[in-house]
Amino acid sequence: MLRLPVVCRCLLIVSLLVGLPLAQADENPLEHALRATFRIGNGTSSGTAFIVAVPSDVNDPAPRTVLITAAHVLEGFGNGDCTVVMRKEADDGLYVSHSVAVPLRRDDQLLWVRHPEQDVAAVPFDLPGDVDCQPFELRQVIDADAVKSGKLRVGQQVYIPCYPAKLSANEAGWPVLRGGTIASYPLAPVSQVPTLMVDYSNFGGDSGAPVVSLSDGEPRVVALAFGMQRQSDKVTLPFEERVMHTPLGISNTLQAQFIRDTIELLK
Repeated sequence: MLRLPVVCRCLLIVSLLVGLPLAQADENPLEHALRATFRIGNGTSSGTAFIVAVPSDVNDPAPRTVLITAAHVLEGFGNGDCTVVMRKEADDGLYVSHSVAVPLRRDDQLLWVRHPEQDVAAVPFDLPGDVDCQPFELRQVIDADAVKSGKLRVGQQVYIPCYPAKLSANEAGWPVLRGGTIASYPLAPVSQVPTLMVDYSNFGGDSGAPVVSLSDGEPRVVALAFGMQRQSDKVTLPFEERVMHTPLGISNTLQAQFIRDTIELLK
């Protein structure tokens, strides 16, 4: 009879009780953020998206899954559909990329919604059963009350899983995990302070990435990356004028309450 160490036996019991595979019983919360995040594109342009599990009504206990990204990412795809580069675990235990087509339009009707004022969009998404994905739960997307109560603070460490300049961490398509700090103040009320600055260098391809903090041992989505701050200088020569843009290493992000508001538009 195989005898497991006490710690392993405890982990096995916990994983059975909560219905999780043993490998997930002691998961790094930042790995959870990575497993919820994917590259989205149409062959020419690219962005970052993440998946949120939204509770359904009482008659349908299975949660719905929603794809979240910046609205300008989807608008940049024009009238076409897009592809989410997901991941599957291979027989050897490694991961391989697995592209999933996402329709954005049926006839003349858009299948996604955007916030009426802010740069965030939500797409209903049928999560394939054979991919590796751990969506954020809706409760992990913080709301305005959490910001008001001090759950988000200036100088707080945050993490951004993303695809800068279409860069993936490896061939399987895992995002690059980057870090920064909340760099602007005040943060509340959210209705008056919809956007935040984060001290990290934003690149094309980062738009739509979740900005994640760690709280109580799990990731919390506090914002969505959508742009960068830059300095523009105009150089005038006798026969030429040139404008040079210098990135400041600061990202513009949208507070998470507006993610929640956009998801509500799907109902």
